[in-house]
This record gives sequence, C-alpha cells and structure tokens, in this order.
Amino acid sequence: MAQIIFQQGEDLIVELPIVENSLPVDLTTATSMRVQLYITKNNVKNKFKSYSSTPKSGYGVCKLKTGTDHNIIQVFITRADSVNFDTGILSFAVVVTLPGLTDFPDGKNSEYNFDSFGTVVEGIAKDEIIP
Repeated sequence: MAQIIFQQGEDLIVELPIVENSLPVDLTTATSMRVQLYITKNNVKNKFKSYSSTPKSGYGVCKLKTGTDHNIIQVFITRADSVNFDTGILSFAVVVTLPGLTDFPDGKNSEYNFDSFGTVVEGIAKDEIIP
C-alpha cells in the first residue's frame, strides 16, 4: 500500500481498503463506519480526529466509496482540522458495524488498523487565512 504524505493545512481524501484474509470486505450493508485518526510523534501515539459515516457533532465525515469498490472507506480530512495536526506518522483505526443476525442483534463490529499509513509534514502556509 502506497504511503501518503501531506502538509498541515491541506484538504485530503484518504482511501482505506478494508480486507480480511486477503479478500475485500463488502461494506454495502454496513450500518455504521467509524474512523480514528492517530499521529505518532516522539514515539507517542495520539488521537487527533474522529470520523463517522452518520452525522455526529464533533466528528468528521467518512463514507463508502461509490462505484465498484465496495470495500473502500473514504475519510475526508479538511484544512480546518489538518492545520492542527502534529507532524508525525499517520495511522488509522476503523470500526465497521455489519448486520449480525442472531448472535449479534445490534450488529457485528470489526476493527481494521492501518498503522504507519503516511506522514504529516509541516505546512509552511498553514497559518494563511483563506476566506
């Protein structure tokens, strides 16, 4: 998987492919998708932002990619958030809720981790006021 590099203060769409046992997981029936964005700096991993596929106060937006790739979650990182990110190693943790049938009537939650997915570097113009 290709590493991403982006600067503080940039808008970015990150695509996270959900795979189990080397096979893509079909997320078309998912009732919920949540993503945590982490940045590791000086060997300390900190949570910086949360994203959800259902509108929630304080959360950013993530959604299933449209088209033929039914296993890719898109995370929309906005400038307003990324200007506050520390520089460091970017990681994600994803929790997907799929219908659970009998054993899990509220849905079955599965976690997928994307460690060292990319790097956040210093944005020189991050303090520029954009109207």
